[in-house]
Parts: sequence; structure tokens; C-alpha cells
Amino acid sequence: MEKDTAFVPYRKSQAKTNPTILEKIIDHSAADTPIVSAASLIFHQVLGWPAYILMNAGAGPKSLAKSNRANSSAYRQSHLDPTADILTPSEAPFVALIAITCLHHTHEDDLHYEAEDWTFIKGAASSVDREFGFIGRHVFHGIIEYHVAHHLFPRIPFYHAEEATWAIAPLLELHEVK
Repeated sequence: MEKDTAFVPYRKSQAKTNPTILEKIIDHSAADTPIVSAASLIFHQVLGWPAYILMNAGAGPKSLAKSNRANSSAYRQSHLDPTADILTPSEAPFVALIAITCLHHTHEDDLHYEAEDWTFIKGAASSVDREFGFIGRHVFHGIIEYHVAHHLFPRIPFYHAEEATWAIAPLLELHEVK
């Protein structure tokens, strides 16, 4: 929870003392209704995700400026800007805007750990596989469909990711690609 840089959920203690605007408006019993779920999804995709990408809004406490540039600014937080203060110079060439990262790391079954409970294996397994059809399998070489195996074994070649996924599935209680 302390080390995550994006999509960090509120702790229960924070949610009770610092409810979001949406929580103030909507009773918790209504949170799982189709209309509230749809509104939440639209809010996240139309406003939340772009705000995070463009301004680093909602980033975790460890998502601080990494730059020591003299012209460092609180306004230079865009994930789309290779010269942004949130990126090191070595990270700049890898700037890409994809919602896949969000999908891999935000699922209702994903677990989040406090620092004292976190381990590499727990962190690596806190991800989900997603089905992206032809694009996922042929353009992204299955990294979307077999993301958990990639986290656990980052050096495994993409052409063995599916095989590795089904080999570890019984150990992780994976049932299907979501």
C-alpha cells in the first residue's frame, strides 16, 4: 500500500473518516447496483483515467517527482510527456498510453498489502489476466492474457507465457482469463 504508485485504494480507516464525494452521495448498499456501477465506470474512464495520465491525479504516495531538474514543476506530471518530472531520463523512451496496465491491476479480487505483509510473490500475484482476443494474442504476444505469469517470471519468453500460466494455475487457484 505504501509502495504502490497508482490505483492505490483507500484503507478502511481512511474511507470512514474521509469519504469520497461519491461515497457521500451514494449509500454503500447501492454501490453494487447496475446504475452506480455504470456511473462509476464512466466516471473512471472518462475523467479519472485521463486525469491520472495527464496530471498524475490520484497517484499513490510514492509517485513523487523523480527529476532533479532545475525547472521541476508541480505541473509537469503527465505520463504522456517523456520529459515529465515523474519520469527518470532512462524511463522517457518507454512512455506509452495504454489502459491495459489499469485493467491488470484493478480487479475486485486483487489484494493490496501493508508494507509488513507484502512480499515479492504476493505483489507479483496481485494482478489479473485479461482477454484481448486477436490484438492481445498477436499484437501484444499474450502479455495481456498471461500477465500474472509475466509478473512471477518476468524473464520467461512470451511464447511460453500461456504454458507457464496453466502450469501455475492450480497453485494460484486461477480459474480463467477475466
